[in-house]
Amino acid sequence: LIDDGTKLNAWRQGRGRAYDAIDAVDPLLGRVCADLVAAARRVDPLVSTATTRHTHVLLLYYATTRGIGWHRDDGPNDGASDEAVVSLSLGSSCDFLIKKSQQSPSRLVRLDSGDAILFGGPAKRIMHTVTNIQPATCPPALVALVPPAIRRVTPDDAFRLNLTWRHAPELAGLEGTDRFFHFGAATRTYLATERDHGTDRAR
Repeated sequence: LIDDGTKLNAWRQGRGRAYDAIDAVDPLLGRVCADLVAAARRVDPLVSTATTRHTHVLLLYYATTRGIGWHRDDGPNDGASDEAVVSLSLGSSCDFLIKKSQQSPSRLVRLDSGDAILFGGPAKRIMHTVTNIQPATCPPALVALVPPAIRRVTPDDAFRLNLTWRHAPELAGLEGTDRFFHFGAATRTYLATERDHGTDRAR
């Protein structure tokens, strides 16, 4: 999340980000994800009963109150299947808004530390945004765990970490490249080759 211990690796966006296979980060994260899915199933029978294992996790550290604009999780690193994205919010409270399209009305969900939200199936690629990150709302116990290097790059006292798990087995072994964050020529070539000739040929 931090380059050279001095600044966030996506500092122009006021964020730090890391994307990797779950087991490469910490196998415990896989169990956390499975527990969140099981908890969702207990309260919502529409949650898929599939046992597909999530493979990758995206960590986003928000160092300001800016949040992130409207977007869909439809990039290569989001996975090709309709398996649910599992999103866990830790730290400062924020507003999470969703809508079907640019013209649709939005729905607001307030996320406090420890809240999780799942969106999969037809809703996996729903438009969403994070706004109104509230400074000084991070639980004190979590603030105490924030390393000094992170504190130095968090001027707004936001301290928000978002973990989102995805099912993207087709990306196994390709996690060390930035092409899944930037839609340049390399990404377009990879996607076109995968579509026409399969993952092995694309790699």
